[in-house]
Amino acid sequence: MKIGIITIHYGVNYGSALQAYALTRFLNENGFDAEIINYIPKRYRITPYFSSSKKNYLLKIVFIIARAPILFLHRKVFYDFLKKYVPLSKLYKTDDKIYKENFKYDVFITGSDQVWNKDYNGETQDIYYLNFAPKGAIKISCSASFGKSDITDKKELMEINKVLKNYKAISIRENSGLKILYKAGIKNAVQVLDPTFLYNRDTWKKHFKTKRLIQEPYILIYALDGEEEKLINYSNLIAKMKGYKTALLSVANKKQHRSRVDYCFRNKSPEYFIELFSNASYIVTNSFHGVAFSINFEKQFVAVSRKAYNSRLESILNMFNLIHRLINRTSSNLDLNTALSEINYSKIRSLIEEQRNKLNSFLMNNLKLNHKE
Repeated sequence: MKIGIITIHYGVNYGSALQAYALTRFLNENGFDAEIINYIPKRYRITPYFSSSKKNYLLKIVFIIARAPILFLHRKVFYDFLKKYVPLSKLYKTDDKIYKENFKYDVFITGSDQVWNKDYNGETQDIYYLNFAPKGAIKISCSASFGKSDITDKKELMEINKVLKNYKAISIRENSGLKILYKAGIKNAVQVLDPTFLYNRDTWKKHFKTKRLIQEPYILIYALDGEEEKLINYSNLIAKMKGYKTALLSVANKKQHRSRVDYCFRNKSPEYFIELFSNASYIVTNSFHGVAFSINFEKQFVAVSRKAYNSRLESILNMFNLIHRLINRTSSNLDLNTALSEINYSKIRSLIEEQRNKLNSFLMNNLKLNHKE
């Protein structure tokens, strides 16, 4: 059975790349022929950074010369990873090319990540709803996310009902997503984990052969939204109490952060994301996938809320009874009693395995019914 997967795989983001890798590898290991439909809309390419960067023509040229090498390197790291490890279709840069393609997949899958966040995807949202698939095609969503806690726009809710009512099976990543779907009249969906949970820590480590970057105990800091400074502040407090080194993993290029940590890793391949997470003694992050890997790898951690879309963090933390590990980003002080309290994974391990099996079963049960041996 040939499976085409549409997802946000090229967002210059570790979670995006690794969830695409996990889903395709799992399906192919289980006898399917799965690949990512290599759709990279304009917002993920370098062009938008320059087209509106400066009004003055000369300033724009200077800006392009200064920024192009950095932006190119950001993207090259992730594209090289995808090219090496993830089965990709030919490249599609526009919606028009997608709609004109005569796809021959037996099943179309959308997900994971924020594939149904219309605020985020804008005019490309229909692609992530699989509207381009041939009439009568089998459609499945795997761990799809709206990225937000609620949708109140009646028109958007009607659109959701229209595009999803003909899906064969629907799984959503957050419990808030279930509520949104129910409001939209879709009542047959189930909540499952992110595809990165298809593998445990030991299996993830076997997939990539990398050298260990840090030999001593360390706190790993993984921040999105330009929140590195706040997370570094929290990490330094914990490091002082624990006697750990601090390590920042970032795709940003802010020199002021380098002097405040013991190790700084920029533009590392997703392979090293796995290495750094698997060997960390403690993790401080505001990323959904940062939290997901912290839990999956059974790490001590704190999660810091973000400027928006925190339902993703709240949902996964609630699922594993770890909501007390979430820190409000507006807090100037860190509750060290909470941060230093040990997470007892002996009580959580069975929950992780139960939810992992639920995701596994959702995929296998809904795909095997159509599998031509």
